[in-house]
Amino acid sequence: MYIEQKTAQKVFIAATLILAAVIIANPYTAITPMQGLVFIFFIFFIHSNIEKRFIIKQFSMKTEEQNKLLESIYRCCPDSISYKDYNFKYQLVNDVLSGDICNKNKFDIVNKTCYELFPKNIADLIRKKDKEAIETGNSVTYEVKLPVNNKELTFQVTTVPVIKDSDIIGILTIGRDITKNEHLKKTLHNKHRQLTTLLNTLPMVAYLKNTESDYIIGNFSPENSDMQKYRLQNRKRIRREDEKIIQEKTPMCYDVQIKSDNGSLLWHRVYKSPIFDKDNNVNGIAVLVKNIEDEKNLQSQRETYVATLSHDLKTPTIAQIRALELLLSKDIGDINKEQEELLNLTLDSCKYMFEMVSTLLSTYKYENGELILNYDYFNMNELIEACLNEISQLAEEKGHTLIFQPNAAENILNADRMQVKRILMNLLSNSLTYAYPDTELVITAEKHDSCMRVCVKNRSPYMPKKVLETIFNKYVTHAEKFNKVGAGLGLYLSKQIVEAHGGKIITKSFEDNQCIFGFDIPLEKQPSSLQIQNQLINI
Repeated sequence: MYIEQKTAQKVFIAATLILAAVIIANPYTAITPMQGLVFIFFIFFIHSNIEKRFIIKQFSMKTEEQNKLLESIYRCCPDSISYKDYNFKYQLVNDVLSGDICNKNKFDIVNKTCYELFPKNIADLIRKKDKEAIETGNSVTYEVKLPVNNKELTFQVTTVPVIKDSDIIGILTIGRDITKNEHLKKTLHNKHRQLTTLLNTLPMVAYLKNTESDYIIGNFSPENSDMQKYRLQNRKRIRREDEKIIQEKTPMCYDVQIKSDNGSLLWHRVYKSPIFDKDNNVNGIAVLVKNIEDEKNLQSQRETYVATLSHDLKTPTIAQIRALELLLSKDIGDINKEQEELLNLTLDSCKYMFEMVSTLLSTYKYENGELILNYDYFNMNELIEACLNEISQLAEEKGHTLIFQPNAAENILNADRMQVKRILMNLLSNSLTYAYPDTELVITAEKHDSCMRVCVKNRSPYMPKKVLETIFNKYVTHAEKFNKVGAGLGLYLSKQIVEAHGGKIITKSFEDNQCIFGFDIPLEKQPSSLQIQNQLINI
């Protein structure tokens, strides 16, 4: 095209130059004005013809490119596309509208109206929106439900007037299937209603917030409520809690006092849990706040009752123990063998009662965070040997052999010596109680992964995994199964003491009747979970 245009220009310039050269070279050449005009017109005609051919060809190629582009759009676009003239008759449609929706050949749709393709109620809506687009000259968007392959699909339709020389000559319509989006929107709406109903039904404060600690949805007013006042007054601490949850991806629970409208402080338990997206990233936090004032009051009454009961039981029990020990010492008179045996049995019962009351009181102190661990360095080997000496007589009576196997001459540990001794005595007593008669009890002590590991191995009845998972729970005892008597608090208290040191309990039982009970305690002082919780609350 460019070459043809340049050729026409060259021909016109060359002819003009030839005519000028002839006139200059031979000024006497007889050329009449008419001849000159004819020659110039001839040259101009040739030039115009070439230019016209160039313009027509250029326009044809541009039109062909546009038609190809339109055909590609009509063929590849997943939306329905149609063009109607001013009389609302279809002139162009794509395959989506003709084949997928109308189930017809697109050439059969040409010059037909919407009343010939759709039910009357749908056609009325389409015609109404088409008229609105023509009358206003603006695009119109609406939704319509169309029956397609025995299914009702929802389409979002946009109708645009086609304007030429300031006149509207037709209507271009594009329809998009939004059935899935509408279903998803409806599902999300239903889930939102369900979540709202659930939140409003819960007997506690419950709400969700984003990773910036902003309130999203909940069952309390974010403008004016006790909870909102608490959140505003403690926003810096709450923000640090949220950052810890997001960073560690772990839930959090603690008790805190919140001021009510009348100014009184009420105990609440706060539960916080991270919300994860599909990539396991935290994108929000769920918060539950439960009023536990009644629970705290009940707990206080229970503590008072237990402390009073323990005191009232311990005082006479100690008096009985001292009196029996005095009688057995024979300082106030001789006793015969039968009396001595009877007094020893009574003394053992009193000591057992005293130990049980002490265990009960210690258990409640641990649960309520009242018992403070007194850390100090000591040799675990020496402590184990002292415990073995205390139970040696009982072991001898049952025919058991005690074997201590430390891995080093000294195993130094930083912990509460008295409480660790309580753990050892509970584990040793439990192993002696349930071990088969005339068997060995092997006690080991070794440093293991920055911890002190102590284990007691014996031969005793096999305990399934289900039993091992519950044996350290409060008031759980398997004495009935083994025809023994137990209070069910000794092992529970042992676990509490181990976990207060930041350690863990070890339980293993094998079908060949080998059982192992023990514990791991860090070699150096570790903050307990309760201490960490209190540190967090007091930030």
